[in-house]
Amino acid sequence: MAGKIVRKDKYLWGVITGLAYYVLLLTVSVMAKGGWDMSAAHAVTTFFMCTGGGTLGGMLS
Repeated sequence: MAGKIVRKDKYLWGVITGLAYYVLLLTVSVMAKGGWDMSAAHAVTTFFMCTGGGTLGGMLS
């Protein structure tokens, strides 16, 4: 959405959106479980999927 408004560097806005989604996902996960309950590999995989999906969405919009 922000990429459409700016019309420039859409992928960068997608990365920022993906990072924001990742932080939100971690925050909700920690609050719901009461602590950190995932492995480092899971956290890294989730990070790349969130940022990659945001980048792809920013480039396609």
